[in-house]
Amino acid sequence: GEELFDGDIVYGISSEFDYSRCTGKQVSIIGSGAFAVENVRTCVEFKATKVFMICRRKTISMPRVVSWLTNQSLNFISAALTMEAMSPMYDLINVDQWQYYCVFANEARTTVNLRQRSRFGIGDVYFLSMYY
Repeated sequence: GEELFDGDIVYGISSEFDYSRCTGKQVSIIGSGAFAVENVRTCVEFKATKVFMICRRKTISMPRVVSWLTNQSLNFISAALTMEAMSPMYDLINVDQWQYYCVFANEARTTVNLRQRSRFGIGDVYFLSMYY
């Protein structure tokens, strides 16, 4: 179907797209990894009227402050603490991050293992745009 589609098709391996073309348009992004989340932010910045993310499985995205704390800490940050720290943003969009396919936790949620094949998308605009 790409040859039948009348819009722009851009692949993640290239950064040659003029995002001003998104202004006033509905945009679809295929995927839910880090690159997809960055593209949500960029499309919102360029005033797309609506952004759709289409994916087989939703991957965990991380609020920027949680990413900063995790990466700047001198001590190990457990996956359980990371998941708890993400709760305010996931609560905002009414999603239970503990139910994602990649989260393996004991009943008390004190022991957690995250098995996700793509990198975390990082950005607050992702959560705010889902809330809006």
